[in-house]
Parts: sequence; C-alpha cells; structure tokens
Amino acid sequence: MWALFAAFAIGFAGAFYLKHVKELAFIQDDAYTVFRYVKNFLSGNGLVFNPGARVQGYTNFLWVLFLIVGGRYFNLPALAQTLSITFGSVFLLALPYFAFLVLKEEKGKPADLLLILLPSFVFAFNADFVYWSVSGMETPLYLLLFTATVVAKANNSRLFTPLAVLTSLTRPEGILLFFVLEFGELLFRQKEQGKQDYFKIAFETFFYSVLVLSYLLFSYFYYGNFLPNTFYAKTGFDWFHLKRGVKYFTDLFSQAYAIVFLAVPVVYYLIKKKKNYTQTLLLTVTLVFIFYNVLIGGDVLPMGRFFLPPFALGALLFVLMLKELAFLFFNKSSVLYTSVIVAVVVLVSFVVIESYDARQAEAQNWRGFERGLVFKMKEYARWIKKRQKETKRKFTVALSTIGAFSYYSDAIVVDMIGLTDSYIAHHPKELKGIDERISVLWRERHYNAEYVLSRKPDFILFPAGVKPSAYPEAAVFSLPGFANNYYVELIPSEKANQYLPVFRKIPDNLRKLHFPKVKNNCSVKATEFYILGNNNFLAFLKYGKKKYFQKVFVFADSLKNSCPAKKYLSLNLKGMAEFHAGHFTEARKYFEKSLTENQLNTMALPYLINIYRKSGEKEKGLKAYLTLKQLCK
Repeated sequence: MWALFAAFAIGFAGAFYLKHVKELAFIQDDAYTVFRYVKNFLSGNGLVFNPGARVQGYTNFLWVLFLIVGGRYFNLPALAQTLSITFGSVFLLALPYFAFLVLKEEKGKPADLLLILLPSFVFAFNADFVYWSVSGMETPLYLLLFTATVVAKANNSRLFTPLAVLTSLTRPEGILLFFVLEFGELLFRQKEQGKQDYFKIAFETFFYSVLVLSYLLFSYFYYGNFLPNTFYAKTGFDWFHLKRGVKYFTDLFSQAYAIVFLAVPVVYYLIKKKKNYTQTLLLTVTLVFIFYNVLIGGDVLPMGRFFLPPFALGALLFVLMLKELAFLFFNKSSVLYTSVIVAVVVLVSFVVIESYDARQAEAQNWRGFERGLVFKMKEYARWIKKRQKETKRKFTVALSTIGAFSYYSDAIVVDMIGLTDSYIAHHPKELKGIDERISVLWRERHYNAEYVLSRKPDFILFPAGVKPSAYPEAAVFSLPGFANNYYVELIPSEKANQYLPVFRKIPDNLRKLHFPKVKNNCSVKATEFYILGNNNFLAFLKYGKKKYFQKVFVFADSLKNSCPAKKYLSLNLKGMAEFHAGHFTEARKYFEKSLTENQLNTMALPYLINIYRKSGEKEKGLKAYLTLKQLCK
C-alpha cells in the first residue's frame, strides 16, 4: 500500500514537473555557445569557439562530453534540451532516496513517507528549477551530482569520491564542494565520534586529485589556463560584484519558498546547539555556497540558477527539522505525531504551489525574452551566412550575446563580454563614465571596447537593435572609433516582419557621403541620454502615456547638447516619437533634417518611405527607397 502511494505521489509530482516544463519550453542563448564548441569539435576543428583560437569559454566539461557523444547522431539543441529535462526528472526521482538517506540517521521513528516525498514535490513546483531544466544547459545534471555528492559524504559512501569528480567536471564549483566536504568530515566527525579515519580521507583526496588534476592539466596545456576563461570574464571580488551578489541574494529571499525551505531550516540549525554530523555538514555546505554566490556577484542570468544547489540542501534540512521537532514534542503519541507531519506538509504544499504561480509569471517573461532573442539571433545568423556565401569570405562580427548567432552563422565572433575571448577576460578595461547610471539590461562589467574596435569587425551587433543593452556595448558605442567607422545597415527579415539593424563598417564607396565626425570627450554622456531616450520611447509604445513622449524629447535634447555631432540621433528619437504618436508632419521634419545631418542615417529612411507613401509622394518615396537600398546592399 505504502509503496503504491509512494509511486503515485512521485508520478504526481513528475506529471506536474513535465507539465511545467512544457509551459516553459525554450533554449537559453548561452547553451548555443557550448553547441558551437561541440559543433567545431565534431567538424574536426578542435574543442574551440573560433577555429584556430583555443579559449575555454565553457564551464561544463562533462556536459560537453555528453553532447559530443550524442551530437554525432542527434540535433544538438534538441539533444541538449532532452538531456536537460531527463536529468531534471532523474533528480526528482532521486530526491526521495536522498531524503531517506539523510533521515535514517535521525534517532527515533523511521522516516515518514510524506517527509521523504516532500522535496520532490517542492522542486516540481520550483519555477527556477523548471526554468533551468528545460534550458538546454547543464544545471539539472550539476544539481543532481552536487546533491548526491553531499549525501554520499554524509553517509560515508564509497561513491563519494567518483561523484565529487563528476561534479567538479560538470562545474568548477565542484572543486570547492569537495574540499568543503573533506574539511567538514575532518572537523565534524572527529567532534561527534572522537575518532577519524585519516587514511580514508587521504585516499579520497589522492584519488580525486589525480583525476581532477588530469582535467586541469588538459585545460592548461590545451587552452593555456587551469580555470575556464569565463571565470576571469564573469567573476570579480570587488564592491560592484559584492553589491550585485547581495541583490541576487535578496531577490531570492523575496520568494516565500526560499524563506520556508532555505532560510527557516538554516536559521534553526544555526541556533540549535547540538547538531549531529549530517545536520552540521548540510548546514555548512549550504552556508558556504550562499556566501560564495554573494561574493562572486551571483549570476548574470535570471531565475536563481546558482542558488538551486543550496536550496536542495535546504529542502533536506527542512525535512530533518520537521521530523526532529515533531518527534520532540509528540513522541508519545504516534497519531498526533503523524497528524502534525501531515498538517505541516499540506500547509507548506500550499506555499509551494502559491509561490510557483507568482514565480512562474516571471519565468514566463524571461522565457519570452530569451525565445525572442534566440529568434532574432537566428535571423541575423541566416543573413550573415548568406552574405558570407555570396562574398566567399568569413565575416568578423562583434557582439555580446554570442550563443545562437555564433552557432548558426559560422562567422568569426568577437565576444564583447570576453567569455570566449582570453584577451578581454585577462585585460579588461573600463571606460570612464560607463557605470551603474547607464541603464542596461546585462550586468557584465569585464570588457575592453578599444580592443574590440582594434579587431576591426565587419559588423557589430547589439541584440536590442541600435540601443546598447550591456556595458561593453555602451562603451563601444561611446568611442569615436565606432561613431566614425560604423553606420546602421538594415536587414529585411520576412519572419520578423521588420528591418533588423546591424552596425556595419563603412565601406570606402560610402565615405564620400556626409556624416558627422565625433571627437574625444563627447560621447559617454551622450550614450547615457541616448539609452534613456530609447527606453522612454519604448515605454511610450507600450503604455501610450504622454509623460514618456515628453521624456523622449528631454533626453533627445540632452543628447544633442552633450554631443552636437550626434544631433542626428536626437532628431531620430524625436521623429520616432512623433511618428508613433500619429504626428506625421512633425515626424517628417525631424527625419528629413536628420538626413541632412548624416547621409548614412538609414534609420530615418523606412519612416520617410512610409510617410511619403501616406501622403502620395511617389517620387520622394522611390528616391528614399533607392537610397536605402544603396546603403544596405
């Protein structure tokens, strides 16, 4: 009967998990970066991002191996997503066993079935877990191995060392986990039992070190560094990253499920004086990885990915705490004990479901954003690939969201954030004035805009179109070398039903046209005002409120005043706002004036073509169309 109930309960949780996975189906743009490494390896170019340049721009070696094996037979994105969901399902199935192994060390009654099953239910309704389970990334595999490694150490299992090796090969944080667990055993088991098996720990450390050092030596001799390039590009131990890490922490603990299943048990076991070895070990690992995540600045990606491992241990600690308290107060009455367990489980289940509904809305927003980004990057890649075929040469393209574009385009990609570029990762150079005031979506601060321009890319691509949405993009946009050597080419996309803008290096035949030259010390403030003007224009499109329309003009004037050479951008902003407000006569004046300021200002031409068509001026419309065609061929 109980076995049937357990099977039904796990099936129930699994069914909801798969339902939630289907609702959030997408592939993260970052996953395509790994796909490109695998694609190059399978094509005989080596385990590299750009052929001929050995840079370790991935942090998930074991995941890469899985994809290499399967990629010979299956489509890489579909394979990665299937594996991601599969490992998520295995994690849910393994959680009851992990809970059983943890609970059986508790004195008193055998572990109750509800307590054993509770963590699986909690994760089936965890929107962060579901989001990353369907992303095509290694997160579910790492979470499974991380939790299994901790539980194996808590139970003195022989599987601990091989699990620790696999965890470390999946993500480099696994190395930290191994040494925290070994130190924990030295410290806590000695305290509890008064003795220690030093030979066993020495053997585990030796066996682990041989295998992991072999991988690190491979990384060093193949790529030139022991740690992945992303470690140098993403992390930092400074005030900026600490503030970002604290925000990452507070965002998580604004969620009810995190308070119940992580904060409450952690605080309880911090306060409790007498803790057994298992409790102390789980608590220590949870605290270390919470602190570590804060220290490195959290994750640049959304939806609490880095806090999933501590959350898994927190769920196990919650189960331990609940059994312990129930047994402490109701040990004389099995009926009352069971009633309390059932009541609390039912209560927290409502918290879990309610939290999922709230968090799932945020997950849907990010999922929609990511799907839109990948779709757009595919369109850019399709166009670049076609153009490379026509010109019979590889283009160099600089951008900050490199995943899907790099995988589908086969272009030479300059990663503006430095994840796959060792020079930027090891030689970041911030531009004075590009700081927290710049309103951008992506928070990476390691960049070198001068180096990006020194690579002389054929195209520079911003995922938001013509507006910088990351610090590296804002820095590049601010440099005179960018303004004086690049203009916007518009790519017609039938699938997107719009023009997609890309910054193209000005060819010699277009340099005869009039366009303003930007001098030094003119651009950083202008970039800030340009971004704010665009943000308010988008808000006006979305909400239609007059205050946003007015702010577009305020920031457009500030842009012009801070950098007169970029007056045409100011006129563009005003023209766009007037056009979408239905004031076509005013919009026409702004766009025509912007073209006199800059004959390479392609952004004004589609609007003017539309306006001329509405007014019946066929000749002007045709002339504008031919001009656009000349500039965008």
